[in-house]
Amino acid sequence: EALAWSYNLPAVNLYNHLKNETKVDVSSYMSKMGINLTNSEYSQLGIALGGTDRGISVEQNASAFATFANGGEHVNPYVISKITAPNGSVIYRHKSKKTKVFSKSTSYIMQQMMKSVISTGTGTQLAWQLNFNTSNVYGKTGTSNDYRDIWFVGSTPGVTLATWMGYDNFYGNSHNLTSASSNTNMTYWAKMANALYQTQPDLFKLEQAPAKPAGAE
Repeated sequence: EALAWSYNLPAVNLYNHLKNETKVDVSSYMSKMGINLTNSEYSQLGIALGGTDRGISVEQNASAFATFANGGEHVNPYVISKITAPNGSVIYRHKSKKTKVFSKSTSYIMQQMMKSVISTGTGTQLAWQLNFNTSNVYGKTGTSNDYRDIWFVGSTPGVTLATWMGYDNFYGNSHNLTSASSNTNMTYWAKMANALYQTQPDLFKLEQAPAKPAGAE
């Protein structure tokens, strides 16, 4: 429920428990997903809410989030899959490397938790904005102080998309968005997802709901 409604204190308390009581090395999980932060950032409880010094890119966020859709395995993002010469020979082919970050059980539990963001929480508007079945859609909204940055990252079994609204260069000024910006950003995400679904519906794998692993309670 706390995740569905983006309540801050439960996330901060959980991070504090992991860091100071169970001594979990959170940085090892983050680095495996392509997000490298400083020890100073990890020492701040605000990191549980995304409070980094410089932030991360949309690409990094989408790539890290896709780890849950991939059953706990992370794949580094890339743009070019292959380059073919005029004679038809392949002169370059990208080789993906998978890195295990979480167990399949952990990934499954996270997916189920974040489905509630769409069904009952901060992302319910997607249910009527998307032109496809949302029963296997899950995601997470994000808002920084004073609505400076607005995020939404969402997945189906086959696709992960991330959107961000904000100002990437303040030029020494402070620019805030409005309280309605989260809804605007989710509409943006929905329009992208709908356009992609219209072109390549099979890519979404909407009917391939993951089976519940034996270790998931």
